[in-house]
Amino acid sequence: MKESRFELLKEIYDEAVNFNTMQSGLTIPFEADWIDVLDFEYLEGKGYITTSESRDKTEWYANITADGMDIVEIEMKHIEIEKRLVELTLDGRKIGEAAFKTIDAELDKQARARGL
Repeated sequence: MKESRFELLKEIYDEAVNFNTMQSGLTIPFEADWIDVLDFEYLEGKGYITTSESRDKTEWYANITADGMDIVEIEMKHIEIEKRLVELTLDGRKIGEAAFKTIDAELDKQARARGL
């Protein structure tokens, strides 16, 4: 997934986690210049977020779905594994690439099993 899309999805995820509900997400003014509409459309099209407009049509809301939460959590596991590998390498101890590939393949298998 494109980095900017993941960062956006992670921001929406963080809001849901902070408020302990998937009903909490981002509120975005229509005139916001940081918005990449294509990223929002992509995430919504994949079923990772839902979006809606305010009644006065001045802002819209983005909420994460269960599939979106799964994607973020799986990607965070990948990032954690990569960080640990870098730390191990920096310590002068090398870990076998085969071990990393096995772990990475298992995470991908879990994602595919969930239909992600």
